[in-house]
Amino acid sequence: MRSKPDSQPSNERRDGRRPLLVYLDPKLIQALKVEALEKRTHVYLLMEDILKERRRDRP
Repeated sequence: MRSKPDSQPSNERRDGRRPLLVYLDPKLIQALKVEALEKRTHVYLLMEDILKERRRDRP
């Protein structure tokens, strides 16, 4: 229950990102985690970059 009508729910982020549950093959999950570690970033940021690049490449 929110104390103020304008307060954010506890699961909302200030940057506007929202959660998304995706089921992936365990080998893909491992590859994403390894790449994120190698690049010293988060998996969600890596996925955002991949998806944004894919959208740019569309005709």
